[in-house]
Amino acid sequence: MKMLKVKLYIQNIRIGCREGTERSDLPVFLVKLGNGESLGFTASAFKGLLRRAAEKVLILGKFSKDLSEKLIDAYKSLFGESTYFNLKYDDKYEDIILTASENKSPTQSKLRFLVEPIPGNTNIQRRASIRVNDRFLSVERGALWDYEFLSVDTIDVNIISTKDTNKYEKMLLYLALTNLKYESIGGFGSRGIGIVEEVKILDEEFLREAKSIVNEVCK
Repeated sequence: MKMLKVKLYIQNIRIGCREGTERSDLPVFLVKLGNGESLGFTASAFKGLLRRAAEKVLILGKFSKDLSEKLIDAYKSLFGESTYFNLKYDDKYEDIILTASENKSPTQSKLRFLVEPIPGNTNIQRRASIRVNDRFLSVERGALWDYEFLSVDTIDVNIISTKDTNKYEKMLLYLALTNLKYESIGGFGSRGIGIVEEVKILDEEFLREAKSIVNEVCK
């Protein structure tokens, strides 16, 4: 696998800027490209989403010790090792757990991500919001603000592998992608923004191979 194309079905999305502007209190991150298209969705945001999905697969998967250790190695290869935590198989609990990391610096990941521009004119939406006082259950004074989000139908992402992937890496990547449904990306997921409604893997060869690996390994 050198490059895998994935289509995310997301109605609205919000990757925010650090500071407000004259246009909005909480504007969206938006880069205008030379051809008139816009990029409002960062590759790092998708990588973080996919990494969390892979962690969920490992922690909730209830795999055997041998398979767990192979999938943990696959995780480290695909996403790199963090300086915050590590995944390890615990013999006492017979499960994969999170432990504090002893790494002084993160390691490189095998995967790279390229987000396709959003075609046409970007449809920026704006909503007003308020802050409610928890004690008095009323609107706080001076707490009216607004935020932006992008109205889109789909977002295309290319997943690029810098090296050949083994069968356990393909298996973990496939399981992580299929577990993205109903995850949220960016901000304001509780408001229905950034919810992944469906994921479509566009490489039929990868799909067939990954499903075959899952059937072989998990039988």
